[in-house]
Amino acid sequence: MMTNTVLIETTMEPKTQNLFPIRTVSSLTGVNSITLRAWEKRYGLITPVRTAKGHRLYTQANIDMINEIVDLLARGFRSARSAMPWRNGMLRKRTLQAMRGMAL
Repeated sequence: MMTNTVLIETTMEPKTQNLFPIRTVSSLTGVNSITLRAWEKRYGLITPVRTAKGHRLYTQANIDMINEIVDLLARGFRSARSAMPWRNGMLRKRTLQAMRGMAL
């Protein structure tokens, strides 16, 4: 699977101030860092920015997406189905709305 990796400098310049390391994202979302890496690899859902040393940094949009997936999983959807609205990095609102409205 091909991913779009973005490298940034490791200094905390304005362009990196709104980026969060994986440990922070894990704390904010309740999703284990191992699971976050697996979602990145398996589903290509999340493409974190990478530092020159390869450390993952997540945007607020990434965190919002993760929280939406967590919500769908809590509603009983399987992880692959929860990932569907975000395939290819695009949120498909109609799909997400339809999934939320489905009876379990």
